[in-house]
Amino acid sequence: MVDSRYLPVPNQRVEIVETTETPTESPEVYITRVEDVGDESITVVCPMSRGEVVPLRKGLRVTVTYTRGRALLAFEADVIDRESGEVPRLWLTLPQEVVRVQRRSYLRMAASLPVMYAPVGADQDAHDVVPIYRAESVDISAGGLRIRLVDVAVGIRFGSYVRVQFTLPGVKASYDLIAQVMRIEQSDSTEGTFPSSEDVATRGNTVDEVADERYRYRLALRFVDISQVAQDCIMRFVFERERELIERGVIER
Repeated sequence: MVDSRYLPVPNQRVEIVETTETPTESPEVYITRVEDVGDESITVVCPMSRGEVVPLRKGLRVTVTYTRGRALLAFEADVIDRESGEVPRLWLTLPQEVVRVQRRSYLRMAASLPVMYAPVGADQDAHDVVPIYRAESVDISAGGLRIRLVDVAVGIRFGSYVRVQFTLPGVKASYDLIAQVMRIEQSDSTEGTFPSSEDVATRGNTVDEVADERYRYRLALRFVDISQVAQDCIMRFVFERERELIERGVIER
């Protein structure tokens, strides 16, 4: 049994994601709060997404992330029951283990920002002069970002590297970073378009390569060797963005 000192407390904000065995996937993060921590289960308010209750079914394995002091903690649990009503609730199993998580696993948030990108070849230095292409961010976290390609650079493959340049409004910080391609999404057809940047959960077809400039593409990117200072600035931006969306009623507390 985990010491109760390491468990979340009532009214604490937590983040819930569906546990996946595929590390390249980027599941949606749901924000909710704890209602009660009992002897046999933890009760949380059912998370909301775009004004609707998220249908987390019984038997689903989820990962719960929260803070304790300056540490970021997480545990896995099963959804053992759910209740509808004026305040829908979920009951989760008590964890067998609580682990400390690296801060780069913090929440990702929808954000539409201009991005410049360029493929980085194995025989290139990160600062060689190469063609620069336009993109737009879909979402961002301290660990990476997802971008929609405005100009399509054919030849980018899963696992390859790109250089990305972008500026965060509000924190007055610009970034020039190397990132690894963790997923490539392609539209269904040459006329296909992706949903708006606010819809962070919707994906296209997953492919291994950006192979045809007639299609629309999005890339899920993981920052490589990003400094702690840069990560902290991005986290500040994400939290400010989260607060803004809560105030607008786009997401729930």
